[in-house]
Amino acid sequence: MSALMYDQLHPLSKPKETNTMKPALQWGLSVVAMLLLIAGVWWFQLVSQSPGSWTGNATVLDGDHLKIRDQLIRLEGMDAWEPAQGCPDATGELYPCGESATAFMQLLLKDETVTCTQTSRDRFKRPIASCEFSGNDIGSIMVRSGHAVVTWSKRYRQEELWAKKWRVGGWRGWPEQEPVLPKWWRWKHRDKVNPEHPYRAFQ
Repeated sequence: MSALMYDQLHPLSKPKETNTMKPALQWGLSVVAMLLLIAGVWWFQLVSQSPGSWTGNATVLDGDHLKIRDQLIRLEGMDAWEPAQGCPDATGELYPCGESATAFMQLLLKDETVTCTQTSRDRFKRPIASCEFSGNDIGSIMVRSGHAVVTWSKRYRQEELWAKKWRVGGWRGWPEQEPVLPKWWRWKHRDKVNPEHPYRAFQ
C-alpha cells in the first residue's frame, strides 16, 4: 500500500505538523524575562546609590574618611596621606604626614556641625561626598594645607598648586624631595591590611 493511500484510509494516524512557532515563542519569552531581570537589577542599584545627605558632628577616621551618625563617608576630590605614611622634608628626612593629616582634620572639625552631600560611590559601595562646615569646603582646606592631594577629578587643582608653592604639609620638601602619592604608597604597602579598619583598604 502506498503512503498516499495509507494517509487517505487512516487520516487520524497522520503525524501532526511540528509547531515551529512554539520554540521561537519560548526563546522570545526567555529573552524578555532576562531583560526584565537586568532592568530590575539596574533599577535596584540606581535606587540604592541615590544621593544622600548627612549632617551632624563628625568622627574623623583619617585624612579623607569620616563618620556622621554611623555613616562612613569618603571625601570627594581629594586623597589624604595614609596614616602610616611618611613624607620627606627639605633635607630628605621623613615626617609622619599621614598622622599629621588625621590630626589636622580632627582639630578642624572639633565641635563643628558637618554637612556631607553624596556625589557618587566608590568601588566598595561607600558614599563619596562633598563635605563642609560653616560654609567651608573641607576638601579644599585639606588640599590647600598640604594634607591631601587632588584626585583624577582635579577639583582642587588650584589648592594643590598653592600648597606646592608654599611647601606646606606633605609638600614641605617640594620640589627637591617629592613625596609618594597616597595611591602609590597604598599599592606599595598593599600587603599591610588593617582588619580593624575595613574602611581603610591599605595602610
